[in-house]
Amino acid sequence: MRLLLFLLLHLSHAIVSWAQPPTFTSPSYSVQVQETTAMTVVGVAQSPRPPDGFLTVRCINGFNSSVGMTYTIGQVNGSFPFVLDSTTGSFSVTQDLVYATQPHSYNFSVWCYDNLSPNLSSNASVTISVIEVDKYKPVITPSYLFLTLNETTPVGTVLASTRRDVGALSVYNATDMDVGPQGALYYNLYYSDPRFSADGTFGTLTVQQSLSVDYIGATTFINIIITACDPHVCSSDFNIYITILRQNDYYPMFSQKVYSVTYNNGTPPGQVIPSICTDQDIGVGALQGVVFLNTTPGVFSLNPSTGALTTSIRMDYRRARGYTVVLLCRDTGGLTITSTVYVTITPPPNYNPLAFSSDSYVFNVSRTTPPLYIIGQIMATNEIIWITTLTYSLQSNPYFIIDSLNGTIQTISSVFDYPYPEIILNATVTDGLFNDTVAVHMVLTPGNLNSPVFTPGNRSFDINELSPIGTSVATFQCTDADNGANGQISYSITGASYPYQLTIQCSDHGVPIKSNVTLAYFNVYQALPNFTSGIIDGYVNENANINDTVITINVSDQFPLKYSFIDESVPNAFTIDANTGVVRVAAHLDHDTVPLYTMTVVAIRSAGPARNSSALLTIYVRDVNSHAPQCSPSTLNTTVIPRDLPLNGLVLQMNCSDRDRSLNGQIVYSLSDGGLGVLGINTSGAIYLVGSLNAINLTDLAITVLLSDKGSPPQHNSYAVTVHIVEECTLSFVNLPTSLILNESTSVGSEFFTAMVVNGSCAGVQYSIGPNAHPFQISNISGAVSLIQTLNYNNQGRYNITIMAAAGGKTVIGVLTVSVAPSSILHPTTTVAPSNTPSEQSTYSGISVATNTLSLVSVASQSSTQSAPVQSTATNTLSLVSAASQSSTQSTPVQSISPKSSAATNSTSQMTTIIIVVTVMVISLLFIAILILLVCLSLFYCHMKRTWKKYTFKSRDNPKPELQKGLMTRESIHLDFNPEDPEADYLYGPYDNSYEETELKSPTTSICIADIEPTVMVSTSEVSEREEKGHPEEEQHPRGDPVMGPILKTLVAEWKQGDAMLSKQGP
Repeated sequence: MRLLLFLLLHLSHAIVSWAQPPTFTSPSYSVQVQETTAMTVVGVAQSPRPPDGFLTVRCINGFNSSVGMTYTIGQVNGSFPFVLDSTTGSFSVTQDLVYATQPHSYNFSVWCYDNLSPNLSSNASVTISVIEVDKYKPVITPSYLFLTLNETTPVGTVLASTRRDVGALSVYNATDMDVGPQGALYYNLYYSDPRFSADGTFGTLTVQQSLSVDYIGATTFINIIITACDPHVCSSDFNIYITILRQNDYYPMFSQKVYSVTYNNGTPPGQVIPSICTDQDIGVGALQGVVFLNTTPGVFSLNPSTGALTTSIRMDYRRARGYTVVLLCRDTGGLTITSTVYVTITPPPNYNPLAFSSDSYVFNVSRTTPPLYIIGQIMATNEIIWITTLTYSLQSNPYFIIDSLNGTIQTISSVFDYPYPEIILNATVTDGLFNDTVAVHMVLTPGNLNSPVFTPGNRSFDINELSPIGTSVATFQCTDADNGANGQISYSITGASYPYQLTIQCSDHGVPIKSNVTLAYFNVYQALPNFTSGIIDGYVNENANINDTVITINVSDQFPLKYSFIDESVPNAFTIDANTGVVRVAAHLDHDTVPLYTMTVVAIRSAGPARNSSALLTIYVRDVNSHAPQCSPSTLNTTVIPRDLPLNGLVLQMNCSDRDRSLNGQIVYSLSDGGLGVLGINTSGAIYLVGSLNAINLTDLAITVLLSDKGSPPQHNSYAVTVHIVEECTLSFVNLPTSLILNESTSVGSEFFTAMVVNGSCAGVQYSIGPNAHPFQISNISGAVSLIQTLNYNNQGRYNITIMAAAGGKTVIGVLTVSVAPSSILHPTTTVAPSNTPSEQSTYSGISVATNTLSLVSVASQSSTQSAPVQSTATNTLSLVSAASQSSTQSTPVQSISPKSSAATNSTSQMTTIIIVVTVMVISLLFIAILILLVCLSLFYCHMKRTWKKYTFKSRDNPKPELQKGLMTRESIHLDFNPEDPEADYLYGPYDNSYEETELKSPTTSICIADIEPTVMVSTSEVSEREEKGHPEEEQHPRGDPVMGPILKTLVAEWKQGDAMLSKQGP
């Protein structure tokens, strides 16, 4: 029975459990959790994720607590950072909780299911709130603020605020990156100055009281600190620095607006009226002082600091019933105030209201004043208002009268002859009851005897068309011989006519007034842009960059201008800004190539009257040290000297130059290692011996020549030189001294001679030229002489050139004589350079023939045993010379010199020279024989003629043929002794004893020589004797007559001396 009851009981319990749904322990659950963060402000701990099980929900079966439950979460939207344990009902966090970016609250439902079958469920609501952590400190930007306020800034003015809608002078920002309650801010003000206040909600700083600083000890600089705070921490200090400026906020004030003072008649001076003015401002607007605004001069003195008045004269009722003084008080800020002082004078006993306006009257009267001329006026006043008529009278006199109604005094007769300088008359005024008397002084001044006279001068004036109104255009001057007012002059324009003709009048101030007039004429001219100078200089360095500014052109004009260049010496080297006139570099500059540029600057108006002007601009290029010194040739590095070279003997002459100019081109020489103690170098680059070579055993000296210019910074270079020391060195010229002829049209740069030496064991021969060698130069290496300037026969016809050769401490000197032939005699042709080898030339005695060249050069006699060789230039020229006898036993060698030939330096060259000399001698003898034959034929021809006449000829093309050195060309004088020759195309004058010249019709080249045989010279006197002895002009001269020989010799001698005409010589 008990068992049955137990089973029934459990069965009924199970049935009830299956029928009863589970229930949550609470219908709703709510929990708060902090956001997850590792960063917090000071004083707040870090906040990790909430622990697992921070919230547990529980569901039970009311009849059977052992029934198991399963928990789930209802539907949620979006990211859900929590997870529910389905068995235990506990919650866990699956990710960091971020208050700023995630929901601040999660509301959802949970479900529980029992584990019976069929299972029953129930639900409950859950709210999880995320609490913000204070992570950030408030920040105010900017960190400080400067405000300058006037002391008159009104109360209530908002100085600074975080709000932009309150009209604050400055707005600042206070921020907290926390977005919830932790980011809520309030503000604190750290300053006790009651003149300012700040609210805690928006941090608004406001003027609370007057900011006046017009008192001693007032603070004008204030530092206010504001902080922004969240619930845990405050920001750094926000400093507001306020400077209060004193203002002129108070007007100056008199102690009284109106002062009234009464003095008895006769009160002495020195009475003080204490009218005091003050100003409450300090500094700006402080009291500046008091001045008179209206007063009677000389009556009162004023203390400008206080405004107090002091009387300066005795109070006299007759002069004034009182005085009114207006005082002006001003401060330094410009504010002013006025006060009026009324001074009343009580009348004296027996008061007379009638009085003249002055104690006495003085009038200047010119002695030339005409009758009825008004001198002046005296006036009286009457204080009795009902008396309106005053009557004036003047002491009786023959010169002046007075108008009884108005007191005007005028003349009635001349005072010119009055014997005294002054006339004193008493004047009286009466109103019928009272009267007053005053003295009138008539001071007689010199008469106006002279009229002003214009000073002579220009009466025509030019006026710029753009001259502004008020411009002075002319000055006139008059003089007046009178003095005083009679000599004072005033000027006026009394008339004008078209276009600009004015009548100018000058008048004096005498009585009567005298004047004079003159006419003035004015010419209006065009106003051109005005350059500061018609010639402008600019300077620029040669290393200037493109677009570097050189100069700014200054042109004054009332209108805008446009600038441009014309007539540029080198186009496009510079540019000019069309609007500003700035000149800039436009091309690379080189002082050594183009040292200066010229151009014309044109300024043209772009508005106003069309006008333009110009000026010459010269831009000078400054030399910059852009080149290092160079030596020629650059490979020269060896020279030879004898061991017995004396001290200061020349070792080597450096031929160096610098392309720069002035200091940049001046070279400083030095030797490395001090020249090894035996060598030195001077300022011209000459290396010389400074120590004995016998003291060293070396046969070679290796040195380095150091070069530096004097530029800034300097340029450097160096050359290695080896000096060979030998025991003996000989040096001698091969072809000097000698002479040659150059046509004056020879081109500059032509090399026409090369000096040659036999140098034995000497090496490194260097050539130089004497100091008076201009216009010639010599190559220091090859010895070639060239022309550096055009020759001019009329300036100088002959040059003696000293040529020096140096090597191994030895120096030899030779002389080259160059004669200049006029271009009218020697027609220059194209120069053909000769071959460098003797085999390429045909050489004859006395003649050197090169390609397309025939030259005959005279050889001067030599006193040495070896004669100088004869040379010729390689030009397309035909030359005639005479050969002088040689005094040496050795024939004169002749050689053709090429500009690029060099001296023979070994025995083979010497042998070649000997062969050439012998060949030239043979050919020369053959040529002389041919020449003698031609002369004989000419002599035979001339002796066949019957008539002999003496003539003087000149060439039509060359009226002054100047023949030098026996040289004749196609322009030489043609001489023919047979006037009957029908083929002769020349004119012959009649035979008489007078000197006569006859022009030739053509300059045909020919000469008739009578005799070549040297005979006795026949002078002019001898010829005259022959004529007197009966040798008429028609006489047939026998063949062989020895007259023509001396004539020819005389003519040749005169040609060689350069005579212009053939003289009257013989029959």
